[in-house]
Amino acid sequence: MKNLLSKVFENVSKKFLFKRRFPLLLSTYMRFSSIMGISIVLQLYMIDLGANLFHVGLLSTLRGIAAVSFSPIWGILSDRKDRKSYLILSSFISLIVLLFYPTASTVILLMVLVFIFSLANAGFNPIATALSSESSEKRGIEISFFNSALAAGNFTSRVMMGVFLIWISVRVSLWLFALVFAFSIIPLFFIKERERNPKFARKRNFLMNVEDFHLMKNNGLWSVYIASFMRQAGTSGWLSLIAVYLVYAVKLSPSTVGFISGLNPLVQIFSTLYFAKLVEKRNAKQVMIVGMLLSALSPFLLAIVKNSIGASIAFGILGLGYGAFISGTTTYISFATPSDLRGRFMGLFSSSRSMGSIVGPLVAGGVATILGYKFMFFLMVAFEIASFFVIKEFFKEKDFSTK
Repeated sequence: MKNLLSKVFENVSKKFLFKRRFPLLLSTYMRFSSIMGISIVLQLYMIDLGANLFHVGLLSTLRGIAAVSFSPIWGILSDRKDRKSYLILSSFISLIVLLFYPTASTVILLMVLVFIFSLANAGFNPIATALSSESSEKRGIEISFFNSALAAGNFTSRVMMGVFLIWISVRVSLWLFALVFAFSIIPLFFIKERERNPKFARKRNFLMNVEDFHLMKNNGLWSVYIASFMRQAGTSGWLSLIAVYLVYAVKLSPSTVGFISGLNPLVQIFSTLYFAKLVEKRNAKQVMIVGMLLSALSPFLLAIVKNSIGASIAFGILGLGYGAFISGTTTYISFATPSDLRGRFMGLFSSSRSMGSIVGPLVAGGVATILGYKFMFFLMVAFEIASFFVIKEFFKEKDFSTK
């Protein structure tokens, strides 16, 4: 009888958690089905508008600057009040700006629109990750569901891009992706957020203070942020030019590029779930190290194997690397920070990665223009290897299993 009751309780709990997490997961899936497709299509749209490789790399840099500036701000605001309202607010602002993308007639105007969109969109990841970590006590598993939904949307966007570009233009593809983004806002209204104590949250300073830096030092978060910056610089650097490289240097069709790049998020769907379970069984440091090394292998392959097969393998390995990296880092941050500060520190994590998105594409665009793609790929490998050494030598993991 006791076993029967425990099974019934377990089934009820699973259904309750599914209903609680489903709106956020659905919105995440639809949102990234739009955003990640747009990020690739924009590279081709920039070329159509007369941009050079440096301009294409600069586009990703602008996204990074916006995210660095506003990810912590959105996270802090969500710590002070309900997270749901800020998630909806940032989404509506993002949609309004996104609708102007296909109408941009100059490179400068498009860059301005991308920057404003990124300011608003910077709120989604830190707030949504914080919400996911509060869905149940198994934070690593809950966050892995969120990351898998993100990856599934990323994969779908690549498939959509491949299909769209067979029959329609780049500009029309932007309109269709904007439509998908609009539908992604609807599920946000059905999110049921757990109640928090607002009085305690109000005692926190809006800006970073000595206690926050002390927490980062004691829990080793500072090294996680630095390593995340280095890895993201390498990854964002070569990704910011990959569509242009594969279409104009390797001579693949835009549709083929869309399908090949989809291998990265397809592998991520499963790798995030797998490595999240691995974090629970072992430790975050080992998983982070695996993620850094696999991420470095991707641009190395692209530098030496210049065909569709090499590109496919590189994107698949990147998916494995990302799954290990994001599972190890976000799970550790969720355990290392209290609930009323989680949005703040998830925002700082997004900022550290966004700093990489600023530096990486800027360096990659300049180096590829002057020295060529091959040298650029090897330089991005160096960035990602550096992230491995930061975690290996400086990250001292604390055990939060008793909490």
